[in-house]
Amino acid sequence: MDAFFHFMEVLLECVTALIVLSIALVIIVWRMPNGTPAKEILRAVTKRVGATTAIAVVGLPIQPIPEIDGIYDITGVIILAIYWYGLIGKIRSVKNIEEAKAHISEAAKGLGQLAGHVKNLKR
Repeated sequence: MDAFFHFMEVLLECVTALIVLSIALVIIVWRMPNGTPAKEILRAVTKRVGATTAIAVVGLPIQPIPEIDGIYDITGVIILAIYWYGLIGKIRSVKNIEEAKAHISEAAKGLGQLAGHVKNLKR
C-alpha cells in the first residue's frame, strides 16, 4: 500500500509540473508579438503540452481502476503520439527559422522582465 501512495504522489507531482509548464508557455506565447513564426510554433507546442496535461489530469482518478486503466494508457499514448507528430508539419511550415530564434529570445527577455515585476510585487 505504501508503494501505491508513493506512486500517486509522484504522479501528482508530475501533473503539477505539467500544469505549471502549461501556464508558463501560455504567458510566453501571450507576450510575443503577433504574426511571428516563433509564436506560431510555441502556440502549437503550448496546445500539445495542454493536451498532455489534460490527459494526465484525467488519468489520475482512472489509475486505480484495473481494466479501464490499461485501455486508457494505451489509447492516451496513441492519441498523444499522433497529436505530437502533427507538430512536425507545423514546424516545417515556418518559413524563416532564424527569425523565429530572434523572437524566442525576445520573448524570453520579456518573461525575465515579468518575473522581475512579480518579485517586486512580493516585497
